[in-house]
Amino acid sequence: MNMTDTPTTPAAPQLSATQWNALGRMADRYAQAEELGSFAVKNLGGEMTQAVLTLTELVQDPKLLPAVRELLATLVTLYEVGALRQLRDNAILAAEGLRDTDLNATMTQMLKLPDKIGAVIDQATQGSSDKGLGGFGGLMHMLRDKEVQHGIQTLARMAGALNQPAAKDAH
Repeated sequence: MNMTDTPTTPAAPQLSATQWNALGRMADRYAQAEELGSFAVKNLGGEMTQAVLTLTELVQDPKLLPAVRELLATLVTLYEVGALRQLRDNAILAAEGLRDTDLNATMTQMLKLPDKIGAVIDQATQGSSDKGLGGFGGLMHMLRDKEVQHGIQTLARMAGALNQPAAKDAH
């Protein structure tokens, strides 16, 4: 080729329509293979690989199969006696009730409750150190106290509520 000659592009190969169609299908399959490879590299690496390895270790544990059998047997029993539905219904009610509740604050208050009860009992026993209030007269004197009356009413309501049959709770 001389430097003065103009470059020429090679002519397109002479293919039949069937061959061009086959070449197009082959290019489509190549694009699909590229997409599949890209998906595999993107989604099956990193976190997914670690999850598969963790699951593989779990499946190899000889205690897994007996535990799964026992779990499934328990689920069947709970289903047969209707307890599974009750558990689900109670979980839904609890979730609705707890939706706007700060569980950390509630648990903190519950953990402090025994200390509060102990302090109230200590305070009540210190207040009853009057030796002059013994006998029936002392009892009558204490019953005139509004705080004592309120305390007795509260205890009576609690005892009554605890003594109610389950049928009343359902209504």
